[in-house]
Amino acid sequence: MTANPLSTIPPIGPATGMSPSPNTSRFKPIDPVKLARQNYKLLIIASVIGLIAGVGLYVTLRLTSPEYTSDAKLVVDTRSLGGDVFNPETSVGALGNGTLDAAVAYMNNETNFIVSDEIIRDALLRPQAQSTAWYQSMDNAEAAKEMMQDEMLTATVIRKTTLIKVSMTAPSPDDARTLLQEVMATYLNRKKIINDQASTSLRRLFLGEGSRFGDDVRALKKQMERFIQDNDITSLSVNASEEQTVYNRLLEQDVSLKLAIESAKSSFASLQQSTGSAVMTDEENAYLKNLPQVSRREEELRGLDESRRQLLAGGVLEGHQTIKNLDRRRDTVEFELDKLREKEIGEYRSFQMQQAAKVVEAYTSQLATLEPQIAETANKLRDLTQKINEFEQLKDELNILREKQQRAETALDTLRTMSNRDDYVRVRRQSDPNDPDLTSPSIMLVPIVTLFVAGFVAAVVLLREMLDQRVRSPQDLKLMPDAHLLGQVPHSSEDPTGLSVAERTVERAPTGLLAESYRQIRTAVLSKMDRRGYKTLVCVSAQPEAGTSTVVHNLATSLAFNGRNVLIIDANFRRPSQHILMDRGNEHGLIDILKDEAEVDDVVLTHPDTSLSVLPTGHAVDSPPELLEGSAFRGLLGQLETLYDVILIDAPPALLTSDSQLLSKHVDAIAVVVQAGIDKRGMLGRMLNQLDGQRADVLGVILNGVKSAAGGYFRKSYEDFYRYRQADSFGGDRASAAGKPKKDKDDKESKNGKDLRREDLAQPAKIDTAAGEADFEMDIDLDLDDDDKL
Repeated sequence: MTANPLSTIPPIGPATGMSPSPNTSRFKPIDPVKLARQNYKLLIIASVIGLIAGVGLYVTLRLTSPEYTSDAKLVVDTRSLGGDVFNPETSVGALGNGTLDAAVAYMNNETNFIVSDEIIRDALLRPQAQSTAWYQSMDNAEAAKEMMQDEMLTATVIRKTTLIKVSMTAPSPDDARTLLQEVMATYLNRKKIINDQASTSLRRLFLGEGSRFGDDVRALKKQMERFIQDNDITSLSVNASEEQTVYNRLLEQDVSLKLAIESAKSSFASLQQSTGSAVMTDEENAYLKNLPQVSRREEELRGLDESRRQLLAGGVLEGHQTIKNLDRRRDTVEFELDKLREKEIGEYRSFQMQQAAKVVEAYTSQLATLEPQIAETANKLRDLTQKINEFEQLKDELNILREKQQRAETALDTLRTMSNRDDYVRVRRQSDPNDPDLTSPSIMLVPIVTLFVAGFVAAVVLLREMLDQRVRSPQDLKLMPDAHLLGQVPHSSEDPTGLSVAERTVERAPTGLLAESYRQIRTAVLSKMDRRGYKTLVCVSAQPEAGTSTVVHNLATSLAFNGRNVLIIDANFRRPSQHILMDRGNEHGLIDILKDEAEVDDVVLTHPDTSLSVLPTGHAVDSPPELLEGSAFRGLLGQLETLYDVILIDAPPALLTSDSQLLSKHVDAIAVVVQAGIDKRGMLGRMLNQLDGQRADVLGVILNGVKSAAGGYFRKSYEDFYRYRQADSFGGDRASAAGKPKKDKDDKESKNGKDLRREDLAQPAKIDTAAGEADFEMDIDLDLDDDDKL
């Protein structure tokens, strides 16, 4: 937003207006310590409820569905696995790696077998198991189903030992012990029978497997012999085959021919390039010297040169006719010689090009003949390679069959050896079932339920706090970088004196907590306005009930106490209230001036004790807001700026009306009033976006009605301020006598930070001035709807 055009000082904000409204997160940062202190009572209540619920659940389950568990142990003999005979002091971890893996796998299989359907059904057929109270309450099928589905029987390997722990859970101790005893007996009997049967079956299996693998080996050998004969394979190596040799020779010829063709083409290109060249090669010079007609003319030239030299030596002058005749003859012979050379060298070069072209053609023809041979040989080589690969696969299959045959024979030998060992049955009883213990319900159910209830309540509180978009403290404004804090006004209930109310608190209780808060805001506002040369300030909120009128009046009063000549313009045509705060009527005001029906001096209300004046709205309920946009209002502001030091304008909510945007075109600055605990960050962001790009600078935010959080630092700061003021005024005696004053919340909270209600206006109010001497009462009767709040 741009500043006052009359000022040469640059604006406070960016030249093009405020930066865009930040993209505020849906979740706000949480202070867990502060949140816990705020809700500690709720958490304590939730914990007590959870404790009661946990104890009740534990007692109920103990009486209705108790569970008792009896344990027994089995031991696995590891000698047949390559280890030592079981020693209670030796764990599985002390065995070798191979023995350890085998023992662990074997014990895991046994645990599964113990809890299998087969063992459970056979155990329940035993008389002792059927005599239990648990079994007699149902038939055999139901008992087996319940034991399997409810996991009454469990078996686990004790870590790093060769012990298997078997447990039985039942509704009574005797049933648990008896059922476990029968399961143990059934398992051990079945284990012995299975070992005997398995030994015989394995012998038959290994013998059959060995014989079958031997037959497969012989059949595969015959197949390999027939394969070699049918495919006429002379060598099992591709590199050593005749096809590979022929293919390599043909490739060498192919490379040689390609190189020869490239060389011939290069020679042809060189000859073609030198066809029109006057420079002759050594080969061409030698060719010309061997021509007789060229030699005769060269000899004739040498004779003419010798005759000329002799004549000159004999005294004949250069211009003599004989000399001239010799020179003419020499020129003629030399001309003929040049023509002859040119003719002969042209014919020679043409012949050479013809020979080079024939060479290229010959090499190309040979290469064309050679390529089909190479392709045919390559196909043969590929076929041979495929056949050899197929033969190699047959060899791999033969090796696999031989390995399987060897394993079957080794397993048969091992089985024979194991059958002769005394540890043939690997599992035996280590301990009988012990006395059952109560395992359900567990006493840990009580703290678990307690923690669950408390945790659920804590999660709800945390989620509610994270999703809360309301601006409740200056910390919340830090989430919006453009919302700079000018100051905060505490909730009237936070005043430890218990005497302050929001309306006219600076005038009535100048030494109170609220008045001190307005002084701090006054200092911040003056610092920015004086530095910029601003004189007009609009105070606006996002929505009603933010206490804008109260803030404007208290801030103006504080400015007046500061020695400034202050004027309040009430521009809220729909709900005017500044005349009420001045204990005056509203017959004439701003609307009359804008309609040119009154003068400023006739309608301005002045305070009898301070330099504060108020320009009320007049009867403007039905007046159009466009009056605030015309030249009449602009001229009025210019006139008032010459009469007053500071002009504060009370504007209606920005999100509900367009009045604030119209006013922002004529004033210097804007202060946004936010009602703590009600207005939300998104709402504040939308309002700042609406005001963006206007003439006025947004100085910042005034946070109104801030409540101290339970256990937070605000409450302590407020109480420290009160004690400091009391000690300063009365030497500390009153502070010690007052202690912590009581507060009438019902009376004050209804008035904090909001415009006066109708019932407040009907009561006479005493006003304490700065001197604290003059008291007077006001009794004003207004015709307002019950839900109107000024």
